[in-house]
Amino acid sequence: MSFWMFIAVIVVAGIANGAFRHYQTQQTIRKAIESGHTLDPQTLERLLETERPRSPPNAPGLIIGGVVMLCIGAGLALIGFFMSQTRPGDLWQGLGAGSLVGLIGVGLLVSAALIRRDGKAEG
Repeated sequence: MSFWMFIAVIVVAGIANGAFRHYQTQQTIRKAIESGHTLDPQTLERLLETERPRSPPNAPGLIIGGVVMLCIGAGLALIGFFMSQTRPGDLWQGLGAGSLVGLIGVGLLVSAALIRRDGKAEG
């Protein structure tokens, strides 16, 4: 139960942080307008830039993440195998955890392939 409460606190804190940053940006713009300053498009763009993601996901980063996740998944499966030598039930736990992490790695690799394909179609 405490694990899920921890996850909930992290999610709520992330949402609250984003909302607070958005509020602070809006306050800055509002104060500048109320004080009579004119905001040129470059300044306004720079203020609003903090709310946008800096760069789109890139294929090399996704490939690296995918390979790392596949290796971690294989390692978890091996841990399950070696632990099953003394406790037979541990094989399935290790294979289950390894499969989950490995499938996340496969998803990252598929995402990288899709980004590369879309990049070649546009470029």
